[in-house]
Formats: sequence, structure tokens, C-alpha cells
Amino acid sequence: MTQTLETVSVAPTAPMAPPLAGPIIAAVGGVDPESVLRAARVLAPASAAGVVAVSVLTPLPVAISGESEWMIPTGFEEERFADCTSQLAQRMNAFGGAATSWTRKVVRGSAAGALTDLARVQRAAMLIVGIGRHRPLDRIFGAETALRVIQRAPCPVLVVHPNFDGPFHDVVVATDFSPASAAAARAVIPMLSPAATLHVVHVWEPSSRLDVAADEAYVKSLPEHFRSFIESLAVPPGVTVKTIVREGKPAERVLDYADMHHADLVTAGRHGRNLLQRLLVGSQTTALVRAAERSLLISPEPPFAERDRLQLMLTGSTESRDPTEWESQLRGFSQRNHGRPTVVEVDDLMFSAQVVESGYVLLGAAYDPSSKRIALTLGDAEHGARHVTRAMGVVDSITILADAAGRDLGLRISHAGGHTALTFLGE
Repeated sequence: MTQTLETVSVAPTAPMAPPLAGPIIAAVGGVDPESVLRAARVLAPASAAGVVAVSVLTPLPVAISGESEWMIPTGFEEERFADCTSQLAQRMNAFGGAATSWTRKVVRGSAAGALTDLARVQRAAMLIVGIGRHRPLDRIFGAETALRVIQRAPCPVLVVHPNFDGPFHDVVVATDFSPASAAAARAVIPMLSPAATLHVVHVWEPSSRLDVAADEAYVKSLPEHFRSFIESLAVPPGVTVKTIVREGKPAERVLDYADMHHADLVTAGRHGRNLLQRLLVGSQTTALVRAAERSLLISPEPPFAERDRLQLMLTGSTESRDPTEWESQLRGFSQRNHGRPTVVEVDDLMFSAQVVESGYVLLGAAYDPSSKRIALTLGDAEHGARHVTRAMGVVDSITILADAAGRDLGLRISHAGGHTALTFLGE
């Protein structure tokens, strides 16, 4: 099947991204601290919470096996901590500029565990680590440390190549049109140069030579997928976006394209919501980290509320079968649509579809975990004190639909006895 390349000049289609809410964690005690500091300096203006420069003090063994035990002298750990703190201060002062005022921390533990624990506690917006390319040992150590950080990180991880020296000019965005890949692309927006180019690359493998019709239908759907994906990014003025389709193994084809176009960054999403999936990371992410000759930005799946919002923007619908997500999902739906006039229909197993309420405005939709019931509360637009509530139990799933502009079209609740659909009247 023919590979395609389309160039799209994009003006902002969404509000500019707000400042990063959390701090930037910069690991400056690893294999390549200078590149980490340069990256933190570029990203710092985008964070309202500033930069935290971190050095990790790894533990020493209590005893070394042999003929006699070697015990750590009293006060030795305190001396190591003080020495690490002093080295961190010297490094920041030598780097100069705004870095001299950044928050500094020395944390104890393994590099990956200590960094990701700190990122979680501080609700970090991004974690920056070096990958090391000067010597083969640096490369191996840096790549494996970066992978362990990516496995555990609650936020996007920027893995910086030693040649990083400023904002990114050519960025390859690897996408499968998922919220995770969109989150990775959005995270790099503050680090783009004013005239940067985003190469949005989608790699897929045809299902079968015997199913040509399905493959052709998938290819025809790609322009719409690209359009929704690009609109979700809030691309700044002056940035050019190119969309590219390739066939084959994702990591190989993405890196081939990045090499061909001399990209200085590759972004990708990390999939996996449970611990086992996160620890496995995925063969494609591992291949990217171990083989890339440039900086990488890997983002985990965002928290549910953000993932739900991105999914709506990317596909026009979002569905959840997980009760732990429903409270957040319905809260967001209520906030976005409070006061809009509605039509509520019930599809009951014993009755045909019928309009139950029409013309009432939405006051709220909520899930009560204790009773395991969903309640829709509707109000009289002319008499604010009047309202009706419809409660549903034994819920199977919640589906929200949105239009091409991202505005909600309605809500569908699947429950015992049938389905309840809430849609909005023309306004």
C-alpha cells in the first residue's frame, strides 16, 4: 500500500496551552547533567511552579562479604549527604543564570525510584533525565536508567541527548491517535522554537493481504484522525505540521523518519494503566529509548479526567465501563454542560423508546459509589426551584458523544433494563 505524505500549515485551533501546573524535576546528578540543565532552562518559563534540581544519593551496602565485615563508620552517610548537597550547589552555581535560584534537593534511593517518587509527591509536570552518549557505558547505563524512570513516572519524561542546546526545531510526534500520544505531543509544545515543524507520524501494519477492503477503509479514515489529533494540540502560530503515514514496525519506521529529517526530538505515548503494564513498558518504547540518537519525550496515559477529555477531542466519543471513573467523568460532563436544554429518552426492555423529559435544562449528572446508582438532575428553565431526578442502578457503561468542535452532543447510560440517553436541544 502506498505511503502518503501530507503537509498542513496549522493556525491555532484551540486556546493556547496554560502554564504547566506542577514543577519540572531535573535530574542533574546523572550521566549528562549539563544537557539536563539546558533543557530545564528552556522549559522553566512554561512552569508556574519552577524547577527542582535533584541529585540522587544511592545507598551503600551495610556490609561487604568476605573474611571480615566492613561496617560503614558512624556519620559516614551524613557526610555523603552533605558532600552531595555541596556538589549540587556547585553545579547549579557554575551553570549560572536562573539556575542559581532553582529549588535544590538531594534524595536517597535508587535513581529511578527516588526521582519518580519525588515527581509523584510534588505533582511534577515533567521529569528530565540525561541519556548519556559520550561513552558506550554511559549509553547503556543512561538508556536503562531512563527506561526505569519511564516505567514508573506519573508525568511525561524528557530524555535529553547530549547535543541538546535550545528549543526544538524539528519534532517527530509518533502517534496511534491515543490520549497518551496526544499528551506527549502537548507536553513538548512549550519547548518548540517559534518556527518549528511538527512531523506527526502514524505507523501501522496492514491486517492481512486478504482483507484489502478493511485496510483501504482504515487508510481513508486517517485524514480525519489526523485532523482531530492536530486540533487537540493547541499548536502555536508559526509552527508547521506535517502528517506522515508509514507501514511497518512503529519504532523502526519512526526512527528511520527522524534520522532522514534530522529531527532533534521524538515524542511517543506510554500505554498501560496497571502496574504490570507500566513495568513492561512495551517493546516499541524500549526500542525507541535504546536506539534513538536524539532526545525523546515519553508520556504516560494521563489521569482519567484528562484522558476522557482528550478521547472526546480525538474520536468524538468516550466510553467507560469502570465504576471508579464514572464520578469524575460525570462531574466533567456536568461542568461543561450545566444549564443546556435537554431531551431524555429511555429504551426499556419492556417498552419502546420514548421521550421521558424534554426541554428541561441539565443541572447535574452524578454517580454515587455507595448506592452504585447514577442520577440525572434536570431543572425547569423558567422556574428554577422545580427539578426532576432520574436514577439508574446496575450501570454497565457510560458513553459521551461530542461534535467535531469538541462540544458534547449527549450522554448514553447502559443499565439494567435498557439504556437512557440524554441529548441537547438546538441552541
